[in-house]
Amino acid sequence: MFPIDPLNNNLIISRLEAKEEIGVIYIPKSARELPMFGKIMARGGEVLSTALQPDAIMLYRKYAGVEFVVKGTTYIILSESDVLGVVTDAEFATNLTKEGT
Repeated sequence: MFPIDPLNNNLIISRLEAKEEIGVIYIPKSARELPMFGKIMARGGEVLSTALQPDAIMLYRKYAGVEFVVKGTTYIILSESDVLGVVTDAEFATNLTKEGT
């Protein structure tokens, strides 16, 4: 259970990013763009979409939400309207890893 309950139609997500290596090529964080994928940690009571459940992986607008830190981990709180889609392909989802900042 997440220590913060979002209000209304807001979601709290943990940012996900692509793996640091593509084949044998290492891509440093400074050379990568901010990811637009996140894992839902908590949802407000007025979120309408049943697909937006905790642990779902979703695609969101590039500059959406507000970042905050809990116990050294960065999270984003954003509105349901900032969500563009939900990842349904398990193989694609495994190519994403949790951001450690």
